Amino acid sequence: MALGTLYTNNAKFVEELQKILLYNYLVTKHFLERFILKPIFIKFLLLIFSLMFIFRFTFFPVASLGIGVSEGGLNLIPLINLFHAFGFKQFIVNVFGNILLFVPFGFVLTTIKYSKKVIIVGLFLSVSIEVVQFLMSFRWSDIDDVILNTLGTYIGYRIAMILGTEIKKQRSNT
Repeated sequence: MALGTLYTNNAKFVEELQKILLYNYLVTKHFLERFILKPIFIKFLLLIFSLMFIFRFTFFPVASLGIGVSEGGLNLIPLINLFHAFGFKQFIVNVFGNILLFVPFGFVLTTIKYSKKVIIVGLFLSVSIEVVQFLMSFRWSDIDDVILNTLGTYIGYRIAMILGTEIKKQRSNT
């Protein structure tokens, strides 16, 4: 057996062993009670998945939606491209896609007490993404995206706050 094959097989074995040990550790009652069932941990996971989802659609081409498959550009005039450059289907995908993409992000920001701060966080993330997209040759940087993403963040935050209030009311009534 060649040394390279032996190393590869051992590396695979160690990797599988790590997965088994990690799985066994994660499913123990102690771990579930201590970490998984805590609301802050759940919010943290939702935040991570939300950011991964946002980055997937903002930094990488999505050919099926026509995102990032052509030459990029810059739009600093609000709502012009939104109404004139797209057909109806592209308009719907652009508007609702940008809003819905950031709703989960806003949903997990309920630890921030003031909606103005949530708007600032959503605005900061969206502007940061648009700056990076400006540096990419195949992505558009668009002020409309900043507006719609920030709106999505705020909508997600408001939904979470309304749901939280309703849950508290139900708990106090029982």
